[in-house]
Amino acid sequence: MSSLKLERIRQKYPQLAPLLEGLITYIRAQSADGQEYIVPKLAAAALKFSDGEAFVLLQVLADGGLLRRVYNVYCRKENALLATVDSLDALDELPPPL
Repeated sequence: MSSLKLERIRQKYPQLAPLLEGLITYIRAQSADGQEYIVPKLAAAALKFSDGEAFVLLQVLADGGLLRRVYNVYCRKENALLATVDSLDALDELPPPL
């Protein structure tokens, strides 16, 4: 993670520093293990945060340019990734499933 961007986030949100440090450590560990995506629910469980806290903290990092938010669309029946999009609006543009 970019140290300059991270430092800007820390300065902007000093009250979140302890929570952000735990999340950043988690993200680095996940990345080192080859995980491409950080799932808010899994981060929350690992860090003993609420789902909402993890979601907001990840959004803070995304707004600061450290992460990129994506939305993955899965097929439950086949347990397969169907598509990845960068915005909620882009979900509407996906073709309907066959």
